[in-house]
Amino acid sequence: MDETAKLKKVTTADFKMQVHHPDRRDPEQANNFEDLASIGKTRGYKPGWAYYQAKARGFKLPQKKRRA
Repeated sequence: MDETAKLKKVTTADFKMQVHHPDRRDPEQANNFEDLASIGKTRGYKPGWAYYQAKARGFKLPQKKRRA
């Protein structure tokens, strides 16, 4: 145990949450489905988020892959 350690009063400012998104683009800046998918993936959104965002904006959606 360190006898020279001093206590410090902890405040709510010490616990301020900082969210870091590597893809800092705003979803409003997306120009196509691929942009939305990239934004959603870096933010941890479910894959359907990009689909519904693109559908609401009238973007061309990717075709479903069909099994042969």
